[in-house]
Amino acid sequence: MEVKNTDVISYISFVVNRYNKERKNIDKIGCKEIIKSLIIYNELEDYIKDITFKDTNDYSMAYSYFDKSIIVNYNFINKKERNFQVYYKIFGLHDDHYMSNIDIVYTLIHEVMHAKQYKFLDTSNDAFLKEILRKSLTAANVTKDNREEMLRYDEASKKASIYLYDPAEINADAEAIKQTILIIKKMDLPNKQKYISMYETMLKTNAIVNYKKHLFGVTSPIEVFFKRRSKYIKDDYKLNKKEIYKYSFDERLSYGLCITKWEYVNLDKEIKSIVYSMIK
Repeated sequence: MEVKNTDVISYISFVVNRYNKERKNIDKIGCKEIIKSLIIYNELEDYIKDITFKDTNDYSMAYSYFDKSIIVNYNFINKKERNFQVYYKIFGLHDDHYMSNIDIVYTLIHEVMHAKQYKFLDTSNDAFLKEILRKSLTAANVTKDNREEMLRYDEASKKASIYLYDPAEINADAEAIKQTILIIKKMDLPNKQKYISMYETMLKTNAIVNYKKHLFGVTSPIEVFFKRRSKYIKDDYKLNKKEIYKYSFDERLSYGLCITKWEYVNLDKEIKSIVYSMIK
């Protein structure tokens, strides 16, 4: 029997509702159920073969391209304070089991989106975006000859905060928020619209946060990314800004590509208006 995408989203919301009713965080069993559902929804059966759980002192979650595995950290699942505390206050929400479980779902989706990016590299005909992702996905660039260089860059990128401007990270974040919103819409939640509005605002805010407006235009995350990356990896790639503008505004935001000053100002006004109305 064919499984519809809407059925998968409904099932994930059912799993989250189950934990919410019991007033506890999603555990190992729930994470497995959700990830397996996300694999079906995003058609990633060939890209995620395993789900690995670890217990470390950090909070990191990851997708391992070489192992085709989503790595889930117990420490992240069980941590007391969740992400996005500022947004909770703005939208009048609480850091409770509802937000904890939505946050866990969002983080799991984020890592699944990295697997989807590797599928994009294998299946898409979009040469420009494929090249952008190749430059930002470390595993996509590793060869026998450059393995040590790429591993050094991977470590350096964390220390130099390059990942904040990384197109793959920006894209995974945007797509994870979009799928989280779909799941929230199917969930049983008090004040559901507040949760939806919060994540819709996050989508816009997270997209614009690393753009910098100045007198003559806007510096985009992709420009900062390549500038910082060049300190560790030398290649002949030149960013074609003219080609970038063939993509829609939303598509450009979802990868941290160039936008105009006019687009930046309008989005900034929209975000401030939403936040002001919630505070008011």
